[in-house]
Amino acid sequence: MRLKARSMVLIALFAALCAVGGRIVVPLGPVPFTLQFFFVGLAGLMLGARDGALAIVVYALVGLAGAPVFSFGGGPGSFAHPTFGFILGFIACAFTIGLLAGGSRSFVRCLLASFAGLAVLYICGVPWLWFVMNHVNGVAMPFAKALTAGCLIFLPMDSVKCVVLSLLGCAVNRRLSAAAGQSK
Repeated sequence: MRLKARSMVLIALFAALCAVGGRIVVPLGPVPFTLQFFFVGLAGLMLGARDGALAIVVYALVGLAGAPVFSFGGGPGSFAHPTFGFILGFIACAFTIGLLAGGSRSFVRCLLASFAGLAVLYICGVPWLWFVMNHVNGVAMPFAKALTAGCLIFLPMDSVKCVVLSLLGCAVNRRLSAAAGQSK
């Protein structure tokens, strides 16, 4: 796999945006939320499956190397953190969104891809949360409670993020397509 300079710059940019997005906490209601999923989804929509996933891999590797880019810090011990499954899920999420959206300019297609990516994120993150709480931290947590804590409580705001990132991603893809058509 050979990457062009433009792809490498965009991958690095979205890796940085994911790191920043994890630090932007909006205290709306009882559960604060971050913009991390928003940037992960945007990476998938704008960079495609391969480069979107690579951006998140770079972000994850930087965090595992010790940079405090995760909301809980960083380092090799991150694997034992209850929410690290969501970090891994971000990779699959960006890939899924990029694969299903395929650089589409259709809002409906981008929206469906975003919701599919969100489902993949929850499928990766919630079982990890449950496993680490029960088998690493020794805290008895029924799966239903892990589902509520790791998914259901975030679902309304994540749904709003899917709509906004789909609107933005499709608009940018339309502009880029128009600009590419004009340059030919």
